[in-house]
Amino acid sequence: MTVLKKAAPYISGIVFSTIFGFSFLIVKNTLSNVEVFQLIGLRFLTALVVFEILRLTKIVKIRLSKGLFRSALPVAVFSPILYFLFEVYGIKNAESGEAGLMIGMIPVAVAITSWIFLKEKLNIKQAVFMAMSLGGVVLISIMQMQNSTGETKLIGFLLLAGAVLSAAFYNILSRKTSVKYSPMEITYVMMVVGAVVFSIIGITDSIIKGYPYFQPMADPAALGSILYLGVLSSIIAFFCVNYTLSKIPAVQSALFANLVTVISVVAGVLFLNESFPVYKIIGSILIITGVFGTNYFHISTVEKQKNRN
Repeated sequence: MTVLKKAAPYISGIVFSTIFGFSFLIVKNTLSNVEVFQLIGLRFLTALVVFEILRLTKIVKIRLSKGLFRSALPVAVFSPILYFLFEVYGIKNAESGEAGLMIGMIPVAVAITSWIFLKEKLNIKQAVFMAMSLGGVVLISIMQMQNSTGETKLIGFLLLAGAVLSAAFYNILSRKTSVKYSPMEITYVMMVVGAVVFSIIGITDSIIKGYPYFQPMADPAALGSILYLGVLSSIIAFFCVNYTLSKIPAVQSALFANLVTVISVVAGVLFLNESFPVYKIIGSILIITGVFGTNYFHISTVEKQKNRN
């Protein structure tokens, strides 16, 4: 049980990386028939409905209070609200490879902000492996840029930078909030805020553009995608993120996000028959090795400290 308890945050990191990785495939297929904010709004509305059912049937326990919403609201503002808004419009105005490169900078931003605000530091070995993981993301992104004819505008770069900073502050705030509230309670507030804000945006968008907002719910394929994004990518994945953040330093948890790149590549190869060239293989190996090494040397450091005590 002790071994499982120690491994739980890392297993949780792999779980949310896998769910998020496959969500790119789901979103890519669904957006051919569904508007962006329609999909996001229905995703979080579905997540909230499912969460409420779980709460009312007492399958999950949420201590509802003003204190919970007051403490967790800033977490929800940075993610999902600001992060999704910056990411959606950033990707729209950027070339895909550069977008991937910018998002891959999240662990670096988290390392800097967690050092400033949480006094969390990396040792030299962890820093080397973190750089290795980042190198894998850089390699894949640069090679994709060479094979693309897209163009990144300055606004796209700035918006993606906003997404990176939003993710960094989300990691910091979630870790601080987890001292007082459970990962499940933090996730619940995120779903409430996400459902309210993105439903308003989505419904407004549907009125302006003149499309039926809830129509995808009647389409089995679209409904399946919404359920995946709402239940797996929102409730379960964000719970795993918040749980991991409550157990290990923010920079290590954020580093698992780089595994999303590997999972999305594998998903593209398996389900979209995309190519798997040498640079993706090398990049994936670097990412996996970097994530493993960074977390392995954290565990070793903790064990040494316990032995000294």
